[in-house]
Amino acid sequence: MARTTRLLSLLAVLILLMAACGGEGDEADQPDSQTASNTEAVGGTPTPIVEETMALTGGEPANFHDEVDAGDMPSLEVELDDNYIEPTIVVGRAGQELTLELFNEGDNIHNFSIEAQDISQDLEKGGKHEVKVVFPDSGAVSFFCRYHAELGMRGELRVA
Repeated sequence: MARTTRLLSLLAVLILLMAACGGEGDEADQPDSQTASNTEAVGGTPTPIVEETMALTGGEPANFHDEVDAGDMPSLEVELDDNYIEPTIVVGRAGQELTLELFNEGDNIHNFSIEAQDISQDLEKGGKHEVKVVFPDSGAVSFFCRYHAELGMRGELRVA
C-alpha cells in the first residue's frame, strides 16, 4: 500500500511539472523568423535571443543595432556582443580611412571580418583591438563575425 501511494504521488508530481512546462502547440513558445540562438563559449545550451533584423545592401540578414555617420570621425568604437555588432551600419565618405576600436562585450569569442580588406580579428570575452578600414568608392562593404554571421552578426560600411 505504501509503495502504491508513493508511485501515485510521484505520478501526480510529474503530471504537474509537465503541465507547468506548457505544450508543443503553444504558439507563444515557438520561435519566429527573428529569433536566433546563442551558445555559451564552453559547452553551453542555446538561448533564444530576439533581434530586430534588416537586410544589408547585399541582401544578408543582420541584427540591427544602430547606424552611425562616421564621415568626420578618425575613429569609432564598435561593440561585438552576442549575435550583433553595434553600430550595424557605419556611413562614411568614399575612400575614407577609419580606425575601428573593437571590443567584445559578449560571453563568447567573437570575430570581426571584412573579406574584401583581408581583415579577420578574433576577440576573446572582454577583448579589445583596433583595425583600420577603408570605405569603398561606392556602395557598401560587409563586415561580420565568422563564428556567428548565420545568427545575424553582420553589418556594413556604407558610402553616403
